[in-house]
Amino acid sequence: MLGLGTRISFPTELIGNPVKSTNLWDVEGAATEVLLKPNSTQAEGGRAIVRAFTKDGFSFDIAATRVSNYKMNDVCVNVTLDGQMFTDQLRGQMAANRMSMAGGIAAQNELNADLRQKMIAMQQSAEDEKKKAIMEALNRFRYHIYTRYTWSKGSGFEAKGLISDVYDDGRFTYIRLYNPNRGLLSVETTVGGKNAIVPTDYSDANGMYVIAGIYPDFTLRMDEAKITVKRQDAESKGEY
Repeated sequence: MLGLGTRISFPTELIGNPVKSTNLWDVEGAATEVLLKPNSTQAEGGRAIVRAFTKDGFSFDIAATRVSNYKMNDVCVNVTLDGQMFTDQLRGQMAANRMSMAGGIAAQNELNADLRQKMIAMQQSAEDEKKKAIMEALNRFRYHIYTRYTWSKGSGFEAKGLISDVYDDGRFTYIRLYNPNRGLLSVETTVGGKNAIVPTDYSDANGMYVIAGIYPDFTLRMDEAKITVKRQDAESKGEY
């Protein structure tokens, strides 16, 4: 009834504030008590659902109906957990189950955290191994770099200031150019007493020719220009 209300008493303390389905009812909760009453005569406020939660793990759905006179108004309602479904033994078992579930969730969370840490450690270890392998490969590469090449000034306009540096790693010979846009070079050397064209790969991005193999000497040609390149130690082949 408008102006009157109902006090509902629960066997254990509430968790948080009760939740109401409409603002046409006033609802307050504290300790083990919930107070509710209608605040409107609107048709929409004729009924309300109030949900309350208690510390022992139970939830309650309260269906409240506005009445037209005070005789129909329930001033106080006591909620008791009785009957076969709510014996002390059953409540104890339910509480134990909830604690066990909470413990299981905590253990699972701890296991998941441990697995995440192990995965992070494994990824870091893999990255460290990768970096170590790269550094070892670079060190091996540095140890076998041979740079003692000399080359002639060359003949022809295209040959002047063409070569930046020449080196090899025991397997491939590398020729870097100052101005790679002057044209394409051909590489010639002597194989079996005969003049032969050496296969090369060219990297436009690096301005570098890569020759498979190492040679005591070879000749670079570009149109009419010619440059002779010599390896100071013709006997050394590097590790490879």
